[in-house]
Amino acid sequence: MKKNISIILQILSKKYAIKKIRPHGDGISELILTILSQNTADRNSGIAFARLMNKFNSWENVSNANTQTIKEQIKIGGMSNLKSKRIKKVLQIIKKNNESYDLSFLKKMNREESLAWLTSLPGVGSKTASCVLLFAYGIQSIPVDTHVGRIVKRIGLVETNLAADDVQIALELLLQKKSYGIFHLNLIEHGRKICHAKKPLCNECVINQFCQKIK
Repeated sequence: MKKNISIILQILSKKYAIKKIRPHGDGISELILTILSQNTADRNSGIAFARLMNKFNSWENVSNANTQTIKEQIKIGGMSNLKSKRIKKVLQIIKKNNESYDLSFLKKMNREESLAWLTSLPGVGSKTASCVLLFAYGIQSIPVDTHVGRIVKRIGLVETNLAADDVQIALELLLQKKSYGIFHLNLIEHGRKICHAKKPLCNECVINQFCQKIK
């Protein structure tokens, strides 16, 4: 299995030329963006995030706004009633506990501690927490979204009945830590372009020799 995952990573890296993570350092923006991305397309969550920022200009203003106003700005992202309440609550907790919205203190913790801190926030699971660590601070993780979960089950890297959190644990046992983020990004790209949930382009797939779906 470890041999297969290494080969799969090599093939996908050659195909999509994704070889490096460039962390941007803005943990709170990554956190809110990832909350907005839950159960929606990236394009819609990106628009929702932009509208939120254009309207309020700061996280302090978002935290102090009423949920109805927040909801109106993020409506395009779906589940706006739930997400508006969740975002407001998360911001309030972070400000109360840390006296600011700066999450860079997470870099001083070990990964397990930082994951535990993030997942203690309402509505923040392992995927969201892992995205914050990986994309904001370059802390290696494999966030398991629908693309990642779908592909690794189709190619037999994990059991098909595993929940997302267990998929992440299984994958991180198979890969070298330095490759976590690159593996995640390559799978995302492959899921968007080839391995669709419905009507995957199996004849164009560069890793179809591993796929259980077409055997």
